[in-house]
Amino acid sequence: MKIRIARSLIIVVFAAVVILAAASPVYIAVATSTDNNGLGSYVADFSGVLSDSQLERLEIRAERLLNEYECEVRVILVDDFGDMSAEQAANKYYSDYRLGYGPDRSCALLLIGVVARELDLAYWGFADKAFTPYGAELLLDEFIVPLMANNEYYDASAMFYEKVGDYFALAAAGTPISERSDPAVRRRELLTKLGGSAVVALIVALGICLVWKSQMKSARMARAADRYIPEGGFNLTGQQDLFLYRTVTRRKIERSTSSTSASRGGSTRSGGGGHTSRRF
Repeated sequence: MKIRIARSLIIVVFAAVVILAAASPVYIAVATSTDNNGLGSYVADFSGVLSDSQLERLEIRAERLLNEYECEVRVILVDDFGDMSAEQAANKYYSDYRLGYGPDRSCALLLIGVVARELDLAYWGFADKAFTPYGAELLLDEFIVPLMANNEYYDASAMFYEKVGDYFALAAAGTPISERSDPAVRRRELLTKLGGSAVVALIVALGICLVWKSQMKSARMARAADRYIPEGGFNLTGQQDLFLYRTVTRRKIERSTSSTSASRGGSTRSGGGGHTSRRF
């Protein structure tokens, strides 16, 4: 009898272990940040300018970039930076919250001061390789600052994630954006070369015309216009004044405007990474 009870207990315990093992979740290894507890998300909106749905869409983009390139891409929106500069504030967030992924703590951070009207693009690790000074300034001046100047914070953040993906893809291929690799710069260089060729061709053509003119020995300047006056002289039968031109002077009236123009700032390095700041 005791043997039967013991066997029954063993069967019950074994069945319980099997049920618990089947109910346990299966974990799949994906790239995820282990130091994300401080801010709680990759897009931290302390100014309250983004809606919940906008935050969710931006979070999805950030997670895709993290899984593909193993680099955090973060946007932090605050009112101002207190007594710090935008660059100092970005370094403080990176240090205090232990931002970044992997041993080199790769991170691209766009810190936006909504009330201060200033932002800083900071980059460490892999992002530091993707953002050359030229590339960082191009991103802000051409795509981010114009949207920020119109208070389009979601569009600017979405544009940031889109362009960062392009920058990361080029960096992973070993060709980060620079003046040499930028197609727009190469087009300008081509136009400059074509313009120089056109000037040279114009000078050559002018020289040929001058040579031809010097060879026209039979042409002489007349000293009088007698051959154009009919016999009997010139008889004026009528007179009329015709005004072919007029001169109008206009003065532009300047109007005051409340819009703030973007202020340029150079790229710098501090806190182990690169920084590019702008006012908007």
